[in-house]
Amino acid sequence: MPLLPALECYLSQLPPHDPDLTVEQLRAWGAAMGFDGVVEPGPELSSVTDREIPVAGGTVTVRVYTPEGEGPKPLHLYLHGGGFCLGTLAMVDDELRFRARDSGCVIVSVAYRLAPEFPYPTAVEDSYAALLWCRDHAAELGADAGRLTVGGASAGGNLAAVLCLVSRDRGGPAIRFQLLEIPLTDARGTLPSRTELGQGYGMGKADLDRMGDWYLGPDPRRRDAPYASPLLAEDLTGLPPAFIVTSEYDPLRDEGEAYARRLVEAGVRTTLKRWPGMLHGTHSLTAMLPEAAQWRDTCSRALAEAVRRLRAG
Repeated sequence: MPLLPALECYLSQLPPHDPDLTVEQLRAWGAAMGFDGVVEPGPELSSVTDREIPVAGGTVTVRVYTPEGEGPKPLHLYLHGGGFCLGTLAMVDDELRFRARDSGCVIVSVAYRLAPEFPYPTAVEDSYAALLWCRDHAAELGADAGRLTVGGASAGGNLAAVLCLVSRDRGGPAIRFQLLEIPLTDARGTLPSRTELGQGYGMGKADLDRMGDWYLGPDPRRRDAPYASPLLAEDLTGLPPAFIVTSEYDPLRDEGEAYARRLVEAGVRTTLKRWPGMLHGTHSLTAMLPEAAQWRDTCSRALAEAVRRLRAG
């Protein structure tokens, strides 16, 4: 279908940015865009608290969202997007308030360290350290480590998919479900949508290439590594069930859908949904776009159904 009319208007109003911006300038540009008026404020929960957790060489902050109700509750680890170089806990705060309420999960959102200051594989290892922390502190969080799931969007979708590989390869913790939204799965950027939708649709190929360079550095072999490009992993067997959502006008569309096909071929129960008329990242525009609110609610229902099955099992 055509691009949603509201998004045509949204594109025309985006502040311009220079493709040669430094990472500091790009972060300032992203912060200047803001979320007032475009993101529906999230609901109140039983508690929302920040914690510092240990990682190799330091600590990172996690934000813990606890919904109302008796525990122990399912436990969901969430990784934000931002091309491995941008993004904050605040950026996804409203979204995760809804997700915690509507899925019944305790959600742990991770402020993994960002490139280029902390290049690959720092984000992977920070995310895995957070996964281990979730397992080890589940009881303290009022959660059940036996119903541990992961999710994320864009670069966070990459990290969530990679965590499933890492957890399988390192012998745990067991991840029971993965919710991947607009995931980056092929750091080489070789599939057609990277080029076909790489200009004129918000985030472009040049942005992806630049952020990929900041994250992965100059060595092209890193782009072939399965913990950078899960689509290129030789073996996808033994991974948890997946729910994958892509956007029709997203340069990352084809690699998200290719990853879904590979999971199915590996015998992994997988649901793929392509959202028509949407751009990369516009699922967050829940106050201005009914389709974005529908996306949010669809993902929350998918997570709720996945953990309901775990309870039944």
